[in-house]
Amino acid sequence: MQHYPSVKDAARNLSSSASGRRNPDDAFMICDLSDAAILLKQWVKFMPRIRPYYAMRAAPYPPLVKFLQLQGCGINCASQKEIDTALDVGAKREDIIYSAPDKPITHLLYAKDKDITLTVYDCEGELRKIYTHFPKARLLLRLQARPGIDGAMSERFSANLSQAMALIRISKELGLNTVGISIIPGSSCLDDSRFDQVIKEARGLFDFAATLGMKFEILNIREEFEGSSCSTDRFYKLTMSMNRALDDQFPEEIFPRLNIMSQTGTYFCDRTFTLISNVIAKKENANGIDYTMNNGLYGSYMRTLLAGNDYDTFEAFPLFDKESGNPERPCRLYGPTCDGFDVIKKKAFLPNLEIGDWLMWPECGAHTFAMNTSFNGMGTEVFYNITTEQNRLKLDQACLRNLDSICRDGTTICAKHNRSFTLSDHQMISP
Repeated sequence: MQHYPSVKDAARNLSSSASGRRNPDDAFMICDLSDAAILLKQWVKFMPRIRPYYAMRAAPYPPLVKFLQLQGCGINCASQKEIDTALDVGAKREDIIYSAPDKPITHLLYAKDKDITLTVYDCEGELRKIYTHFPKARLLLRLQARPGIDGAMSERFSANLSQAMALIRISKELGLNTVGISIIPGSSCLDDSRFDQVIKEARGLFDFAATLGMKFEILNIREEFEGSSCSTDRFYKLTMSMNRALDDQFPEEIFPRLNIMSQTGTYFCDRTFTLISNVIAKKENANGIDYTMNNGLYGSYMRTLLAGNDYDTFEAFPLFDKESGNPERPCRLYGPTCDGFDVIKKKAFLPNLEIGDWLMWPECGAHTFAMNTSFNGMGTEVFYNITTEQNRLKLDQACLRNLDSICRDGTTICAKHNRSFTLSDHQMISP
């Protein structure tokens, strides 16, 4: 059965059976595709002018990519392999953007061969590379947010306003087809007004291009809305801020055919996935208890490194209720490899656990298994595709048919730890 009352019910059911797993105590992921459907429904409600493009880098999971494209999302690919995955699940070429600012020539030629024409640039060198190898491509110029916003991403992979104007001129001189602007408002900034300035600058570039006889038709907004920790109220405020800036600078009566897209990965995948892992060792000491789990830093927790010294990226809960009178105790959670740095959480509070107990890790989809390695032969190999009854009640019949067509395939088994998923990397079985 792929329909469950809740993710926890699914996890309890699946943990009691080894179906699809090599060993009954192997860690596994649950993908609640109906949750992605709820998030998409919320997106359409709050941002009707903006078409989402799923950024596959966050979670390159074919069933999720397939579902989102069936529901009308575009797909954002950063490599040849991601392009393959998008095409394999049925995405149309015109619905794919090849968004890597720094592209290998071979990957650029591959996009050309597959007739994926929309791509990006942020400097003259990349522009001339495209001129040489794919002159008929449709191009978006990446515009940098104001200094200090989303530092590493914005500063490395975008041009400032004066550079952007110069690049538009060069594009015109080379006869290339720049069709719009791609902006990065800054996902790490909590200032709602951050959209105002960068969207205003984008409008200025639209107007500047018009003076050169160029007609821009696409505005691409790279914004990592956090589908998990971002409350509905917070999401509403952010989207209203974005909508207000768009209505001010790009009113529909002046830009009736403007294609507004937004690249986002975390929003659709983080809370869609839940990791279930098993306690394989226990050591008591003066500071508490050390537990070793059968999935760790090199499996599905690599994003703890992205948080620097903050190891509180993930939260864990016992899958099965512990008996009363079992208070929470301080503990540390380690991964299963022989590396002393394989630390999941330096400080946690959990009831007393025993070897063989299961922990449930919600909101574990973004930048987790996408960074899976083969170190010590550890990792997450098995994914169960489900829907939950509470979500199904909120979805229309067309959406449910798309969900059921994917979930009836059952369990996804990844055969290679250190590769992104492709259809040839996994087989489908029924749980």
